[in-house]
Amino acid sequence: MESNITLWQFLLELLISKQHDNIISWTSNEGEFKLLNAEEVAKLWGMRKNKHNMNYDKLSRALRWVSQRAGVQVGQLLKQRKY
Repeated sequence: MESNITLWQFLLELLISKQHDNIISWTSNEGEFKLLNAEEVAKLWGMRKNKHNMNYDKLSRALRWVSQRAGVQVGQLLKQRKY
């Protein structure tokens, strides 16, 4: 498993995988998604990045930071999904 992955790549990986439908899911065809179990998503992200103290507060801070700086590019990427 690659640990050199961005948060958006990780979230997209979870969204594509049908095994994670219980913790994250698409809400529209416009690239919007919802964290159904945010703590579990944070836990998985922490495991992936080898940061075992990851929690939803830290994950949400990272999500806000990334979306403020790259929101348009990420939104366009998610809108173009074809799966």
